[in-house]
Amino acid sequence: MLKNVAIFLLLTHTICYSQRIDQLGKAKPLTISGGFSANSIFYNGLANREPFTYFLNGNINANIYGLYNIPVSFAYTNQQFAFNEPSFKINRLSLHPSYKWIATHIGDVAMSFSPYTLNGHQFTGFGVDLTPNGPFKISAMYGRLIRKREYNIQEPEIEPTYKRMGYGVKTAYEKSNYSIGLTLFKAKDERNSISSFFTDDIGVAPKENLVVSIDGRVKLFKRANINVEYAKSALTNNLLAENGDNNNLLASFINENTTTTYHNAFKADFAYTVGQGAIGVGYERVDPEYQTLGAYYFNNDLENITVKLSQTLFNNKLNVNINTGLQRDDLAKQKQSQLNRIVANINLSLRASEKFTVNGSYSNFRAHTQIKNQFDYINEVRPFDNLDTLNFTQISQNANLNLNYNILQKKEKRQSINVNLSYQKTTEQQDAFLVDVLNNDSQFFNGNMAYNLTFSEKNLSITGAFNSTYNTISVNKTITLGPTLAIAKLFFDKKLRTAFSSSYNTTSTDSERQGNVVNFRVNGSYRWLENHNFTLNVIQLFRNTISQDNVNDFTATIGYNYTFSNRKKKRKKGEIIKQQVENSVTPKEQKVLKKLIRINYKGYQFEGAPSEITKQLDTLNKSENLTFVDDSVKDNLNQLFEKVKGSELETVKIYKVSVHSFIDAIDQNTSSLDKYRREITTAVRSLASNISEAHNSLEKKYVETKAELNKTLTIDDNYNSNKQAYEEAKERFVHHCYILKQLQKPEKAVLNSLPIYKGDMLTEVDDMRTKGINEDQIAAQVKMALIAYYDEEASLHATEDDIVILNME
Repeated sequence: MLKNVAIFLLLTHTICYSQRIDQLGKAKPLTISGGFSANSIFYNGLANREPFTYFLNGNINANIYGLYNIPVSFAYTNQQFAFNEPSFKINRLSLHPSYKWIATHIGDVAMSFSPYTLNGHQFTGFGVDLTPNGPFKISAMYGRLIRKREYNIQEPEIEPTYKRMGYGVKTAYEKSNYSIGLTLFKAKDERNSISSFFTDDIGVAPKENLVVSIDGRVKLFKRANINVEYAKSALTNNLLAENGDNNNLLASFINENTTTTYHNAFKADFAYTVGQGAIGVGYERVDPEYQTLGAYYFNNDLENITVKLSQTLFNNKLNVNINTGLQRDDLAKQKQSQLNRIVANINLSLRASEKFTVNGSYSNFRAHTQIKNQFDYINEVRPFDNLDTLNFTQISQNANLNLNYNILQKKEKRQSINVNLSYQKTTEQQDAFLVDVLNNDSQFFNGNMAYNLTFSEKNLSITGAFNSTYNTISVNKTITLGPTLAIAKLFFDKKLRTAFSSSYNTTSTDSERQGNVVNFRVNGSYRWLENHNFTLNVIQLFRNTISQDNVNDFTATIGYNYTFSNRKKKRKKGEIIKQQVENSVTPKEQKVLKKLIRINYKGYQFEGAPSEITKQLDTLNKSENLTFVDDSVKDNLNQLFEKVKGSELETVKIYKVSVHSFIDAIDQNTSSLDKYRREITTAVRSLASNISEAHNSLEKKYVETKAELNKTLTIDDNYNSNKQAYEEAKERFVHHCYILKQLQKPEKAVLNSLPIYKGDMLTEVDDMRTKGINEDQIAAQVKMALIAYYDEEASLHATEDDIVILNME
């Protein structure tokens, strides 16, 4: 069977070279792009780590005639991690050639079919994704999942590993309202791949695994979605054990013996759109000991029944997301105790005013992570200091509250205060056993207050913060607290980014001082000629503890990144298309030549004398597209334009360089505006969809209250209440119908009528992105601004003439 799969994949790969030969020659024969990065870390201190390590990464993509991509990537490092040599590769090489709807993966790659089968496991081999325009989709892979590692009696703590091969196929039939898929994954250890002898008590044996999964999706009533997946896993834990006999359906496709087990996993969820949100229910059950060799780690022995609710309230000021239900383990009734609890995940987001926002969350779901307090990151000197183990589980409760208040929001200066509070209660579990069963609970309280001051025109930001952490582990109580100061500054037209920060924190356990840590960090990055980026990070850490001598750690990281591409033709700055000189001019006047030059740069094309080109550039500088840009940006554009005017009397080369600099600035802001307008367009479409979906319920309420009022006489006791209900329903419906009519106009007309589309929120969106606010939150803010605009317009212009009745029944 493996042979047939390999032949199929080989044929699929070969086909890639024979498609659309008629297109050859119509595009550029070969386009090459890619990048390379190198990082070196120098260390001087008492920690057990190398004084010098380096990391090399690179990628190259070759495109042939615009049809066929051949990406190649590599990574190499001399770093030896503390958990010894892994059985998967750290140094790797991968290629991802693609052709039309065929994408291939060659080398050291990773693929995911489903959570219960193949899920992100790295392998060395070959994979393919076939996504034609039709409903059928196919993905397949074949390769080595784990390389062999011999047993070394000199290092008994390092477990040997058998060479593990695997293959899998995922097929799907997808239509707009439904889909169905089938996934098959098989992995097997080669029992003869290890030649060294080791005893059985080490607990290592060759395994074999077969997983079959069926999944489906169906959409009902245009608002409801149902998703289902069922997986069955057959796992032989020891291929060397005695043969067994089992009537299970999968027994015929695996080397079945006395160690073979069969387990199931099932997950289903239902969601229904309601108002400006959705409600749904979900169910998941994973048998005890369910395992797939296509994933590094898997949670099993659990059953979850959940209810999900999301809704936007109070004129889109409050967003609520709730996911709650019942969770239990010990499904086989074999443990000494069973965990039963109500689980919940609640997220609230409130925009109380233009200046004040509140975000809160609570969760008590099982999490496969390790709790670390904020000082782990404040005092971290390299990315590998806080690596988690793969089998560390927490059953935790987490609560978080974030408050942000903008004191001042001006273009030249911004001030804000941020407060973040979090609480975590965890029960640790390692290798399925509770750690310190009697006293394994721990609680973490984190508090952070930060003041941010930004001078936009000076490209300077200053942050002062105070951090505190209080935790209880078993009977011990520990508190860590201290201040942090951070300063960031941009130089040379934002090409050089610099940052300095320093923090001090002290720790006490049960009121006894344990020590303190002082650290200084200096970061810098410089972009040169657009393609080269240099980085430097320096950390000096002083640690003073009662349990050991003073520690003085110095770490410096130097990095270089280079990107290249031959997509754009390299310009010749001094090229002169045509030069006409009047015979009557003097040698002194010849510097002010009436040159006819041509400029073709970043899509902008100009031809003529420098003075004529300058006039055209002035039109760009006064374009309405730049109406809402930041004042500092506008000042920079004006300065660059003045340089263009001043260079008219210089050589063609100098003039072109100044024009290119000006166009670079224009293009940068135009690209930002284009992205911003795409975001506005998406928000308008989403709002139009929401308004349309809400029409039926508002119309029904309007018609019902009107009918109820018409049935009531003025002398009836309930007349006034019915009239008030009707007036309220009518006001909401009139507003709604006005907005509906505005959004049903041609999209181009809708967008051009919006001040927000022209850019009056551009600076605010850029600021949010600079602060690291995620794109979903930015989209929500944009949508809220649109709603506020239309609500104000409806208050001014909506009348009963705007009422639209769509459901006459």
